[in-house]
Amino acid sequence: MITIGMGAHGWANTRFVVSPLHALVEGLMFGYCPVQPQARASSARLRATLRERRLTVLSGLFAGHWRYIPDFTLPRPTVVQGSLDSELHAVATASPERLARELGHMLREPAVRRTRLARTPRELLEALEHGEAAFAERAATEMAQLWDGALAGQWPLLRARIEGDIARRARTMARQGLAEVFSGLDPRIGWHGDRLSIDMPFDLDVTEADVLLLAPSVFNGSLSVAADPLPGAGRQQPVISYPAYTVPGDGEGGRPTGRPAADRMAGTRGLILRDLATPRTTTELARRHWLTPSAVSHHLTALHRAGFVLKSREQHRVYYQQSDRGRDLAAVYG
Repeated sequence: MITIGMGAHGWANTRFVVSPLHALVEGLMFGYCPVQPQARASSARLRATLRERRLTVLSGLFAGHWRYIPDFTLPRPTVVQGSLDSELHAVATASPERLARELGHMLREPAVRRTRLARTPRELLEALEHGEAAFAERAATEMAQLWDGALAGQWPLLRARIEGDIARRARTMARQGLAEVFSGLDPRIGWHGDRLSIDMPFDLDVTEADVLLLAPSVFNGSLSVAADPLPGAGRQQPVISYPAYTVPGDGEGGRPTGRPAADRMAGTRGLILRDLATPRTTTELARRHWLTPSAVSHHLTALHRAGFVLKSREQHRVYYQQSDRGRDLAAVYG
């Protein structure tokens, strides 16, 4: 059982996060486990890139299924949506003392099971011969290589799904409150006013969390919790990761076709995108732009597949609005 103490400060700082590094690390952690059906292609690319580029540090940390993965690999986001560069910088500049404690904690227990890509503790220790700082920099470099080879091309689609999940749960919170959001994440989460309890196969007590992060996952098919087991200064905030909502018809293979998106921004599709700074329904957009609902639906489908708009449902109505990527594009071509 995991228990997370939650004072007023912790509840006030409970928030969702969109993190490219979190997606990458979860892909590594669950690359040899059953993943969500929509993530199978990305998971296969991660494994292939690990093998082909011989990313030995990441293989040693993740392919062995250790009971604990060092927290320096997943620096907690300080903003709602961070950049990969800033997150990799945090990995590369991790505290050497803290990193040594985390690796020591990981290596004290054998891996749950091993894969053919897993490196032995000896090989990980050899990578530490140049010191903890060099080890952290190498881990960050390998993460960048893995990202470029496996996830960079799919990130707009994965991010759109994450943002859609957050938008949907934000509507739930606005209508029914935060307790309803937690109950909807997983039945193993219990709300007890001053604390959360999470029914997991290991015991950990977080005395009082100043921040609680909620991270929708496109890889993990079940609930997981990243909770720092090491006491003392620099303890990381807990992260609850849960499966993001699956949008029917939204798969990894979906790609925009025809002309580049930028070339279409001067036409009807661009007008619709710019009008979605405010959430609107298909019917409302059709009325505002003197179009048939079917024509609007055609444009919205293309924009959604490209990751430029988010879709959420409220009772019997479906609302569309700009994603961060769509907002940036609308600003450039507005």
